[in-house]
Amino acid sequence: MERFVLQQQLRAALAAHELWRSHLVQAALSGRSRLTAEDARRVDACEFGRWLDRLGELPEVPQVEAVRDLHRRFHAEAAAVLELALAGRRGEATRALGPGTRFDEASQRLTAALQGWAGAI
Repeated sequence: MERFVLQQQLRAALAAHELWRSHLVQAALSGRSRLTAEDARRVDACEFGRWLDRLGELPEVPQVEAVRDLHRRFHAEAAAVLELALAGRRGEATRALGPGTRFDEASQRLTAALQGWAGAI
């Protein structure tokens, strides 16, 4: 894969996952979402997840499997926050997005892995 294209895809993934956080904040505040928790749990619910699946096995890129694992964890934590929000537990959902939470850790680790991958290209 061309270096520039890969860097663009990784930058797009970072931007898209920031939008996920924004969506979850809105869901926590309103108790509503266009997504279900099950939708959020799916790693192919985002364009980056679909792109990552299309990459297949890339033995020369050790970051791929680590990013896949972190991406799965991010979506699992996003789904957990969304479950709280949609169950009317908006305060808990808001707190679950805060610093030091499982969602925050998953988000930071995924961001760091994507930035590291982009930097290694």
